[in-house]
Amino acid sequence: MVNLSVLGCRLNRLLKSWRISEFLHVSRMRSSRPLILRHVTLLTAVVLVIHWNACFYLALSDYIGQGSDGWVYSLYSLFYYQI
Repeated sequence: MVNLSVLGCRLNRLLKSWRISEFLHVSRMRSSRPLILRHVTLLTAVVLVIHWNACFYLALSDYIGQGSDGWVYSLYSLFYYQI
């Protein structure tokens, strides 16, 4: 179960997300190598999207049933893998 009061407190952090954009803008202006900062920002965004995709797939696999289908991820296959 998700505690909605705790979820509400955590969602307030999203209101401060504009500060990241402001920090990146100021860092690009003051940096001697803004292209490297852009590449790091892009790489971080790609890794974050891949992570969210994996979390969604794991949640979907949990909803359908772990290992119930060939398409669904089986959590136990990682722990009991035999060579």
